[in-house]
Amino acid sequence: MSTGKDKTHQIEAALQKVLTDSQNDRPVWEDLQTFWQRCQDLVVVIAQIYNPEVKYPLLNI
Repeated sequence: MSTGKDKTHQIEAALQKVLTDSQNDRPVWEDLQTFWQRCQDLVVVIAQIYNPEVKYPLLNI
């Protein structure tokens, strides 16, 4: 089982990946779809870190 510190590091890595991936995105007001997709991707990753056994983690938030 992951400790709280491991989960924190996993979340930090996921956030860093989203930030890196989004550096070349258009501004939010020009491309809301990409912004919301990045937000959803981050929420899904965090949900999977806390509940890896759940098939649809968004339903358990």
